[in-house]
Amino acid sequence: MKVEVKHHPDIRGENMAKYRKKTVIIEAIQFNGENQGEIADFMGEMIRTNFFPDIYIETLEGTMKANIGDYIIKGIKNEFYPCKPDIFEATYEKVVECPACNNNASNKYMCETCYGTGYVINI
Repeated sequence: MKVEVKHHPDIRGENMAKYRKKTVIIEAIQFNGENQGEIADFMGEMIRTNFFPDIYIETLEGTMKANIGDYIIKGIKNEFYPCKPDIFEATYEKVVECPACNNNASNKYMCETCYGTGYVINI
């Protein structure tokens, strides 16, 4: 008996594609070991701090530990989770306000609405 093996196209990579992370603005605060109160205010809830110097955060995936130096991120669904500083710095950049209209700027100088409108920025 002859057996024919068929591979699912995704397994062999024929339908593989590259994806870019969508641009989204998040809020975050860096844990410095002494700002548990600020983090609790930021999160709007109590955090578990009785494990000094670490804090524990209830995330969508369960309880996660944040070490000193980690960023606490508020996600797009208002969820919170810790992020290591090297990952945070590789993934995010600080948002600046457009000097023309105070909207969030997508580049370092002006927002997408004002870009190319003839507004001149003196640096």
